[in-house]
Amino acid sequence: MGARQVEAAGEQPQGRFGGQPSLRPRPHLDAERITPPAREAVLSGAGCHVQLQSGHFVEGPRAAARSRLPVEGGFCYYSRAMPDMLVRLYDLPDASPYYQRAADAGVSFRRADPWDYARYRRFVEETFGELWAVEADLAYRQSPITAFVAEREGRIVGFAAYECTRRGFFGPTGVMADERRRGSGGALLFRSLESMREMGYAYAIIGGVGPQRYYEKVCGAFVIPGSEVGIYGSLYQLRSQGG
Repeated sequence: MGARQVEAAGEQPQGRFGGQPSLRPRPHLDAERITPPAREAVLSGAGCHVQLQSGHFVEGPRAAARSRLPVEGGFCYYSRAMPDMLVRLYDLPDASPYYQRAADAGVSFRRADPWDYARYRRFVEETFGELWAVEADLAYRQSPITAFVAEREGRIVGFAAYECTRRGFFGPTGVMADERRRGSGGALLFRSLESMREMGYAYAIIGGVGPQRYYEKVCGAFVIPGSEVGIYGSLYQLRSQGG
């Protein structure tokens, strides 16, 4: 499932990055089997009422009506051609605007604790679906736990995990619909990336990205050429077969 940022970017500073580096993409070894982004397939179990904008779950306005699956709150789709992105952890932009916006909105952030597990899992599954929860669970196999939670008055309103499906990967992550555009998603992102930097990583990978412009703008991420299938090929195949 990869990383999933569901908060809209809003108007934030561009940072120090001027755009993607001049890398020449090479055809993926499985290029013939990659489904182009314009051809979206249905994913059950996640509702568009959460406005999923990243990871492997995106709304699909281009998809034909016959390919839609009705779920609670609307329709939901996933694309089988979402690339990975790379983030320079040694040159992260200033995160203070996101921390300040979230603090002004009354949201606090902390690393998840062992006794948070039941409500952490429940929040992810009820808000974003079972597949998100399965991947997010893996954060609890690490010590310290590789997940942060955003809270308002003691209630979890967002989360971010890393080091889950693969080492060095950020995600999944998500924020409740009514808590977006307040800096919470960006704050969770930077808390995680800063933690990965402290672990000794020079780069972080955001897997299966939907909102590329968001990550380009917020943390200077750029697309990894030839990563359209990435590590989630078996997941795409499973979902295309109705699994």
